[in-house]
Amino acid sequence: IIKSFQKWGRSCLEANKKRWGEKTPRHILHLPEIFFCYPNCRVIIMLRDGRDVAFSIKDRIGSFEQGISGWVNDNLAGFPYWDDSRVKVIKYKNLVKNPQIPLQEVGDFIGEKYTQEILKYNEKTRYWYAYNTNARSHKNIGIGRSISHCSMAEISGKGK
Repeated sequence: IIKSFQKWGRSCLEANKKRWGEKTPRHILHLPEIFFCYPNCRVIIMLRDGRDVAFSIKDRIGSFEQGISGWVNDNLAGFPYWDDSRVKVIKYKNLVKNPQIPLQEVGDFIGEKYTQEILKYNEKTRYWYAYNTNARSHKNIGIGRSISHCSMAEISGKGK
């Protein structure tokens, strides 16, 4: 993971980028290594409702239990860093429902000024620095799809 970060960092420097971001959720498990190699980095933890995560995982791989387990493990890994000055925790539902406030907080956290133009981010073509350039279109708001939308068989893992 650190070698990947170094490669991305070099690519961004070559492209005259001020900073770069990486969004792989499982990297929450590598915060000690990340902070060791990049002690001044900023980490934004996107906190999503565990039920929504579990159902998202169930939709992709068929296991509600694996979704719950992953959410618990990832949050246990990130929780010790919530009060770290290099970490900002943002609730996903707040970002989707009223993006201005969380985006202002993130801007302050990373030293960037918030402007209304940020809300038009999706209207401009972006270039990504990544190994896999075959990006897929993906729309997943994923808020509120909770237990009330599923049968007991789905929740228990005994139904589809």
